[in-house]
Amino acid sequence: MDIHEEYVRKILSNNSVDGTLKSRESNTVEFKEAFNKNSTAKYGKTMAAYSNNRGGYIIFGVKDKPRKIIGLKNDNFENMSQEQFSEAINSLFAPAMDWSCGTFTIDLPSLDPSNPPRTLKIGWIYTEEAEYKPIIAQKANDGEKINSGDNDLDLLVEARNAEKAKTSKKNKTLKIVGKVVSYLVFAIVIVIFGFSLYSRFSGNVMPFGNTSLVVIASGSMSEKNEENTYLSSLNNQFNTYDIIGITKYDSQNDISLYDVVAFKNDEGVTIVHRIIDIEEVNGEEVYITRGDANSVSDNGFQYDDYLHYENIIGYYNGTRIQSIGIFIVFLQSNAGIITIVAIAYCLFMFDYYSNRYEKAVEDRTNLLISTLNYDLNDDASNVDVIYTESLLYKNQKSTLLNGEFVFNTEELKEEDKKEINEYKEFLNSQEKVENNKDFEKKNYFQKSFQKIKEKFFESKNNKTNDK
Repeated sequence: MDIHEEYVRKILSNNSVDGTLKSRESNTVEFKEAFNKNSTAKYGKTMAAYSNNRGGYIIFGVKDKPRKIIGLKNDNFENMSQEQFSEAINSLFAPAMDWSCGTFTIDLPSLDPSNPPRTLKIGWIYTEEAEYKPIIAQKANDGEKINSGDNDLDLLVEARNAEKAKTSKKNKTLKIVGKVVSYLVFAIVIVIFGFSLYSRFSGNVMPFGNTSLVVIASGSMSEKNEENTYLSSLNNQFNTYDIIGITKYDSQNDISLYDVVAFKNDEGVTIVHRIIDIEEVNGEEVYITRGDANSVSDNGFQYDDYLHYENIIGYYNGTRIQSIGIFIVFLQSNAGIITIVAIAYCLFMFDYYSNRYEKAVEDRTNLLISTLNYDLNDDASNVDVIYTESLLYKNQKSTLLNGEFVFNTEELKEEDKKEINEYKEFLNSQEKVENNKDFEKKNYFQKSFQKIKEKFFESKNNKTNDK
């Protein structure tokens, strides 16, 4: 007995009397109800995942929900051309994957003890772990592939599963929770990004009435320097990347010695340090500041001789949000802004093409259901897919059924030629319209992205020149 057949039999042996499997799918095992050669791309995706991991099995003849052994209902798997299947897989994924397949039969007890055991046919595909990783997709299975009819059987299966899922209260709840969480995360990201941009253009200060939030970008207030003996009873330090609250003074008379204040230095940068000395010069009250972790004062560094009241933004009010500021610092940088814009662009394009794909799936599924009068509660294995292909060459038509010639070539009639030419013109016009739409959208976002990038790099260069 083949080692892979033995392993598959072992998996399927863990079942109840009616054939319901106790074994579950994993990152090395996946069950399929039936084999359909039109689902080659989907099988290839699973095989690529196995190949990039530790290898794995696709087992055919097991129904989902409940997971039950039903066996293959036709000979599609046995009649599969391994050469054609490999060519199809290799056209979608690279490098080539090593795989093998086989079939066997198993006997399950009959539900009626008076009847003989049921003999069911099982198929399997095993994919080896790749020697050279990763296995990557060569081309996408997009809306055009959907409209070609290559995945019609899969669409019917998915429609049936979706219909069943609609009746599941748990499924509905998960969908709602998923949407709420997605919107919440998106809203938080937008708020943080908005704060970051505002902070960047307002000198790292985000005012809210008389209170402002300031992102701490250095460690000058993170610890007590031993030389600063006045700090023995002062414990309101904070760390790099903390966000702290700053309240505006009502008047200069409210300023006290050892207040932690935010102020603008001579270069317009926001600094948060402690007042360590208050003096009167020419009738004006002036101040000297120092970071708690520093051994020297700010005069001569952040300002010439003294800090003046008009340059003080406010005092530290004790509000402190730890570590969140690291995201603000990154998002307000040129790299952060470009990253967010790039992500937004990618999400938009993903959403755009995803919607096109979903629309194609929905339209094709509705067409199939209405055309076949398909019952969504029916078993999809009752549907047979037969490919008919027409080849046109030198005004002659040849028809193929599942890749085999079934009709002799015949001369095209004039009305057929006219109809074919009109259809070709229609397809070409539709393709041009879609291509123009795609080009305009891509061109617009690329130009916008370039303008934003140039703007912020120009801003950075101007600041460098000013210094």
